[in-house]
Amino acid sequence: MRNLVIIVFVMFLFSNCIKIQQKESLKSITGNWKLEGKQSKFNSSINMFSKVLLNSVEISLKDNGLKGEISGKLRPNKLYGKYELSGQNKLSVISLGGNALEECNEMKEIREALYNASAYKCFENELFIYTQSEKEVLKFVRIN
Repeated sequence: MRNLVIIVFVMFLFSNCIKIQQKESLKSITGNWKLEGKQSKFNSSINMFSKVLLNSVEISLKDNGLKGEISGKLRPNKLYGKYELSGQNKLSVISLGGNALEECNEMKEIREALYNASAYKCFENELFIYTQSEKEVLKFVRIN
């Protein structure tokens, strides 16, 4: 009976270790990402933009774990820039450019949030980019 209790206890500890590892943020944010929404720190729900707008925001990030490049589209405009990653999931956007023709207010907000990024959490299929004030977070999903 004692051995059974020990085995169950060890299995419980092992299963918790696996869960923690799965929830750990990835070091690189390389990938193609599509905007899913924006969330305020003061509101736990994700604010969904219009479907047209959501289908209009895609970014491609490519880094070596330290420095990277941004490219993408905030339809009808293009986006490009550079960023740096550092310890504890810190993100600094060094430059962010592109054209801003016929840009709606929501697109301006997204561009500003990207430029003011300070941290990230990246999982297999989700990327969260936090602003410097950490009052807002942009949620992206991985696309092929």
